[in-house]
Amino acid sequence: MRDRYKKALSAGQDPKAVKDVEMSEALAVSRAAANVPTLESMRHQAFEAIRATLKESAAHRWMTPLRLYVHPTIGNVPITQIDQHVLHDCLKPVWRTKHPSAVKALRRVNIALKHATAAGLDVDLQAAQKAKIILGEVDHEEVGRPSLHYRDAPHFYAQLPNDGAALLLKALMLTGVRSAEMRLARIEKIEWNEAILTSPREIVKGRKRTTKDNRIALSSEAVRVLRCAAGDRTEGHIFRNIQRSAYSDNAVSKLMRDSNWLKEREIKATPHGMRSTFKAFILERHHEIPPHIVELVLSHTIENKVGAAYTRTDQIEQQRCALERWGRFLCGDKTPVID
Repeated sequence: MRDRYKKALSAGQDPKAVKDVEMSEALAVSRAAANVPTLESMRHQAFEAIRATLKESAAHRWMTPLRLYVHPTIGNVPITQIDQHVLHDCLKPVWRTKHPSAVKALRRVNIALKHATAAGLDVDLQAAQKAKIILGEVDHEEVGRPSLHYRDAPHFYAQLPNDGAALLLKALMLTGVRSAEMRLARIEKIEWNEAILTSPREIVKGRKRTTKDNRIALSSEAVRVLRCAAGDRTEGHIFRNIQRSAYSDNAVSKLMRDSNWLKEREIKATPHGMRSTFKAFILERHHEIPPHIVELVLSHTIENKVGAAYTRTDQIEQQRCALERWGRFLCGDKTPVID
């Protein structure tokens, strides 16, 4: 440093002035670094920017991968110092063992980086993509929810009692909807004469701004189950626990986990897996029903352009046709359904 000032003096410069400039520049850099938000802080800002597009349950889940795998390690790192190496070191321990969650964490970090760029910060927008390359490919196989073979479904259905959470499970089996849509279903949303239950978009899976109400066709057996659960009530949740509130997702899952019928046969199945059971039954036993009708029942996005062309309406009666066949099968009725 002393040599540098001697050279400045030799060049006709004032060493003190040079030193003052250097100190001023160093102070500016220090202050700028102090004002750079951390990754966790920028994640919070990015989340608040998109929060309006997320449903309440989705908003809670959005945080989870970061809270578990990113923030404990690099949450306090300034966002401008996040590069592929920092992300690699952070996610390497879980990249193969918790791959789906690690990928979600990386995507959310990428959202935070984009937000930082929009805020005028100097960040590497390619950091997440570079980290993914360095972390390497993973031979991860998506494992579906354990499901009951449709041949066993009528026997399982028959041993379920007509009360409590068992009625809810019956309704889930009969309609093929996701758990939340039936757990939170309300009596005032049932059109008994039309045999239709409407799920408001707030409880239907999907993005907040694009999700629509879901009309659920009710088979004759589904109507019976819903009437049994609702009793003489005209409003409120169709299915209520002993505290007279909606059942939790775990309550229905526990019913299947504790099922002696399933344990005795060493069968592993979940309520969500019943959707796959219904789909397999229709596709294997009723070729006259177009596959896209099954996808409509399950509220799946139709990727095929031809199938999507038929889904401008919900084709509720075609859905009812498939569900009536399924309902009769579950009840052991082999009588052909007359369309």
